[in-house]
Amino acid sequence: MGVPGKVVHDVSEAQTLELIEHAQNYYQLALAHSGQSVDTGFS
Repeated sequence: MGVPGKVVHDVSEAQTLELIEHAQNYYQLALAHSGQSVDTGFS
C-alpha cells in the first residue's frame, strides 16, 4: 500500500471470479447480520 500504488502481481481470471463471488457472499452475510435476510451467503 502506498501512494501512488503499484502493481505487485497480476490476478488471473479465476482469481478475479473468486474475489467477486466472495464479495457477494460477504454482502449476503452483512444483510443477514442486519436482519434484512436469512441467507448468510456462505454454506
